[in-house]
Amino acid sequence: KIQDGCGKVLALSYNDLPIALRPCFLYFGLYPEDHEIRAFDLTNMWIAEKLIVVNSGNRREAEDLAEDFLNDLVSRNLIQVAKRTYDGRISSCRIHDLLHSLCVVLGKESNFFH
Repeated sequence: KIQDGCGKVLALSYNDLPIALRPCFLYFGLYPEDHEIRAFDLTNMWIAEKLIVVNSGNRREAEDLAEDFLNDLVSRNLIQVAKRTYDGRISSCRIHDLLHSLCVVLGKESNFFH
């Protein structure tokens, strides 16, 4: 449960996320704490796990949407960019340990990790 003051404040950021973005955020709880995550691998896993859905079924559209979702999480300061490519795209990222703990707790509470 999220009981301490910091956890409650962080949970507000999660509750403010659009519904479609919440599972993508919780997915970070599957990675080890303080792990640098390759953006390409992460977004492809989101697509494979059907966390990213496009009506057309077009793979390129799904990849673009996944990248948009990752950028949205970064702009909300929920995810940190570890490295960028030469053209400014996210190459790898990580999540702060407190937010990682939030992902794990919320993921368990919502049966996201089944």
